[in-house]
Amino acid sequence: MSKEYEVLEDRVYTETHEWVKKVGENRFHVGITDYAQDNLKDIYAVELAKIGENVEQFNAWGQIESEKGASELISPISGKVVAVNEGGLGDVFDTGETAKTNIYGGDLFNINKTPYEAWLIEVETDDEDQLKDLVNPQDYKAKINVD
Repeated sequence: MSKEYEVLEDRVYTETHEWVKKVGENRFHVGITDYAQDNLKDIYAVELAKIGENVEQFNAWGQIESEKGASELISPISGKVVAVNEGGLGDVFDTGETAKTNIYGGDLFNINKTPYEAWLIEVETDDEDQLKDLVNPQDYKAKINVD
């Protein structure tokens, strides 16, 4: 029997298993899905874009390191990074370019525990039309529960 992955209705998804959720006027949180974190296994480090950097829809903006290796993070939308969730990713001991978990304490990133609460970056954009190019929750759920 295959695992049933959580897919929330209040956001849209990419084919590469990132999500985007509107959180304010022209503001969006970006993170990875339950399916992605489960397939990556234990996440050890995340390289995040810096505040002020621009990200482009469907282009890489960061990297996630896990038990399975390194994977690129692909942006679901284009815009400017206005916040980074350094404090919400778990027990972080390095707040430089790479945020690493405290491997000695055994605590993993909150991404593994709560992937829909542990957003990675906040992006500002005035082009909400680009959300139409993403996958709605129903189609995403069908995709991942068939793969």
